[in-house]
Amino acid sequence: MPANASFVFDGFAELPDYGTDRRSPASARAALDRDARMQREVFPEADVQTREQLAAPLTYDDLADRLFVESGIDVAAVHASATPGPQGDVFALRDRLPGRVLVMARLDPFFGLERALDELDALADRGVAGISLDQYRVVDGEDRSFSLADEDTIHPLLERCVERGIRVVSVRKGNPRGLDPLDPYRVADLDQAARQFPTLQFELVHAGLAFLDEVALQMARFTNLWANLAGANHFAMRQPRRLAEVLGEFFLHGAEDRILFGSGALGHPRPVVEALRTFRMPADMVDDGYLELTDERRVKLLGGNAARLHELVR
Repeated sequence: MPANASFVFDGFAELPDYGTDRRSPASARAALDRDARMQREVFPEADVQTREQLAAPLTYDDLADRLFVESGIDVAAVHASATPGPQGDVFALRDRLPGRVLVMARLDPFFGLERALDELDALADRGVAGISLDQYRVVDGEDRSFSLADEDTIHPLLERCVERGIRVVSVRKGNPRGLDPLDPYRVADLDQAARQFPTLQFELVHAGLAFLDEVALQMARFTNLWANLAGANHFAMRQPRRLAEVLGEFFLHGAEDRILFGSGALGHPRPVVEALRTFRMPADMVDDGYLELTDERRVKLLGGNAARLHELVR
């Protein structure tokens, strides 16, 4: 699949989730409040959704319409649970739209290593594009989290990924939801994972929202680390200098081939895509040393890099 000026690959698409299966009710409410506030800050006024609209449940069919019909996105990596629910079945969506939907399946290591290994094997058998990790959740009313440096539980899972040919491991960082703790979303544990598993490709989701200096330095050191800008790329709409700083730092650290567009679940993807198509680095920031977002770099950001990550192109 060629990557050209019109090609868009959404590297992080997901359904909105303000439920309480992974976090406390108070944290779920705070997550919705924060997203509603961020919508008002970054979206054009005409595209801002109300709190109630944000919280309205969507199905995978709804998501497909948003991505492919209404936003002109060509391919999407959908990050989702492998278990069918009221929202539908993500594998059925993939089978209905072959070549357009890749499944990044959520894997929970919170319930024991053997169970997680069995689930990973089952996902490999179903041909997932990769696994999607969230390092925090509530289990039986208790906060639980894990580190990518955990040699007892997490490294065996990563070793099994290598054995089963699962190349892409997506990890959410820098964006705790609601009242969730910050520590699981720090980035230091990526160092050990990227160093010890050089054939795995680690996708850091929400790159640029926090820890920009640390992530840029990691990107310079580890060529198997990719930055998905879900959340940060939304700044293209109304806060261009914030996005310019993110892009500028990644460009200066040699990472222009490993930054990805992601729509996430914050509102509709259409205005984000439209803003990225016309975004320009502010002239004074270029004068101060940041690199331009050239047409070639824009093609990479909007789809070319994600296509290489998922081996749709070489």
